[in-house]
Amino acid sequence: MPKQPPIAKADLQKTQGARTPTAVKNNNDVISFINQPSMKEQLAAALPRHMTAERMIRIATTEIRKVPALGDCDTMSFVSAIVQCSQLGLEPGGALGHAYLLPFGNKNEKSGKKTFS
Repeated sequence: MPKQPPIAKADLQKTQGARTPTAVKNNNDVISFINQPSMKEQLAAALPRHMTAERMIRIATTEIRKVPALGDCDTMSFVSAIVQCSQLGLEPGGALGHAYLLPFGNKNEKSGKKTFS
């Protein structure tokens, strides 16, 4: 049986189409936004002494990966929820059970993006 050459990435995209799920794109957008240096500074200013901005960003990134619907939410709404958790010294997510990030639909918003309540 002869070996077949590896399929080029361009050929693979032609046959399968650009099948990047929307949730993955949105998740990466939110993750890249919260990893900006200005965002780290904002979180560091809001956090109590026992937590670091890097830790909070790692926790937020983990939550986005565990719950893909969080990536569909409005970026500023997500950031607001993370900053509020930071100000209260709470870690979002199920590890300690301090706070949970839940996406909610916003019928009044024209963008159709979910928000946090």
